[in-house]
Amino acid sequence: MIIDAHCDTLSKWADGIAETHVSPSLMKDDYFQVFAAFSGENKSFERLESLIDTYDKMTGFIKVILKSDLDKKGKKALLSVEDAGAIDSPDKVDYLYGRGVRMIGMTWNYNNHLAGSAMEEDTGLTALGKDVLSKMEHLGITADLSHMGERSFYEVLENAKKPVVLSHSCCKEICDHKRNITKEQFFALKENGGVLGINFYPPFLGRKDADTDDIIRHIDAFLSLGGEDNIGIGSDFDGIDKMPKEIEGSASVYALCEKLDAIYGGRIAKKIAGENFLRILRGNLM
Repeated sequence: MIIDAHCDTLSKWADGIAETHVSPSLMKDDYFQVFAAFSGENKSFERLESLIDTYDKMTGFIKVILKSDLDKKGKKALLSVEDAGAIDSPDKVDYLYGRGVRMIGMTWNYNNHLAGSAMEEDTGLTALGKDVLSKMEHLGITADLSHMGERSFYEVLENAKKPVVLSHSCCKEICDHKRNITKEQFFALKENGGVLGINFYPPFLGRKDADTDDIIRHIDAFLSLGGEDNIGIGSDFDGIDKMPKEIEGSASVYALCEKLDAIYGGRIAKKIAGENFLRILRGNLM
């Protein structure tokens, strides 16, 4: 199984853009894509709803709502929200759960009324942020800490009772970008039992002309920290304006996974390709 923990394809489809990095027709039955509904820079709840409507109209996927859906045969999809700034009360989490959302990214590139962003001066996890996190965990919605500042990151982990994810992030020791995480953060993620998906965006990988070897460098860095159970794939397809050489879209992930198998062997390659994220979903979903 391949699990890609983050793409922004819904935004393009909702806006009538048919040519996307994610190509369902090129996915085999072992492919599992997490589709993010991004509220936009103005944190619009109406935009979230329109993207969820687009998701609802998708065909050809088993849409993962319950834990039992994970065992069904066929291509799978899971609905997430990127930037919970559009959520102004725990009741909104109940509503989104009813619409099928099973993962929520608490921040984006700006601070919001829940938590602080890695791209601004981090204001920390707010009281509302704690309430929203608690509601998410109660419902079986996985918390996504990508885009989150360090202070908020640690404060979420102090309050979290279930494993979290960073759906699309990379290693700061390899590339010193604000969006990447330190080895200390990764150790904290390991202690939580969470998983990080390697982002394919060249500026996060560390080279403008990055290729799959750069993806491997970040995987190697986290493996060297004992993270074989805590690494996955989070491409950020259709949310990035440039991709690494050898990566053209979802069909290219198969070749990447073959490379992982050749380098690390089948046991570790399977964990990175999907088993680690599958463990999180199986543990968190109702």
